[in-house]
Amino acid sequence: RLKKKHLRLFFTFKKRSCSQLRAVIVCIKSYTKHLTKRKILKKDVGKDFESTKQLPAKIERNMSAKDVRKFFKEAQKKNDPECIVILQLLAYAGVRRTALSRIACNDIIKSENQNGTTIDTTYSVRLRKTKGNKSRRVKLNDKVGKWLYDYARSLGTVYLFPSKVGNGNKHPGTLAQKIKRIAKKVGLPHVSMHHFRHFYCSQSLHSGADLATVQEQMGHSSISTTSVYAHGSTKNISNLIDLSLEGEDITIQHNKSKNSLKI
Repeated sequence: RLKKKHLRLFFTFKKRSCSQLRAVIVCIKSYTKHLTKRKILKKDVGKDFESTKQLPAKIERNMSAKDVRKFFKEAQKKNDPECIVILQLLAYAGVRRTALSRIACNDIIKSENQNGTTIDTTYSVRLRKTKGNKSRRVKLNDKVGKWLYDYARSLGTVYLFPSKVGNGNKHPGTLAQKIKRIAKKVGLPHVSMHHFRHFYCSQSLHSGADLATVQEQMGHSSISTTSVYAHGSTKNISNLIDLSLEGEDITIQHNKSKNSLKI
């Protein structure tokens, strides 16, 4: 039995002593709402509970291309194709670990489109029932997509990461442990699978992709959520600004000097 008075007292006390209470409150609110819909409860007793804002990560989930290359080099040393596949889908598609574990072999898709006299081949990965029970397709790098497509067809199994027992897929935690072991070996023990999702978002934006497209590929319902995953780069933005006109040199004269500053 759920009693509003007791729940309020419990959360009031716990809020002062527990920093990880947000997830608990969110679950309880969802549960009481469900019970109310099913008419097990006459009133939603969890409606008034306040779920505090999610605390920022203790360590910024920012990775450079140099860091990501370390993971690939270590995976190649191990000669573990499955580990390389995990890294490719993390770095080139920004897949969450639960969605990653559920990918079937036929979810690596090859598309051919007629373009005049030539045929354009593109690759993508289909993600089923991801966070929020949404499904989407994420476009892949051409070379990586071809490698993944050939690898998936060579397995002869239902899932891309088949379980050793039965016909199911491997648990997301099992795949995450592989990345954690590599992270320790390359001197980045704090890195998890979710760091690669931040890398995918940041690198896409730094390379010129627009925010709306990145939002769609990452499966976010709001651009504000996507912006959380975006990290700044070390590029000199000022060098990207060019105000010169074709065939004309623009010069700014300084008032105190005869020297000119060319733009």
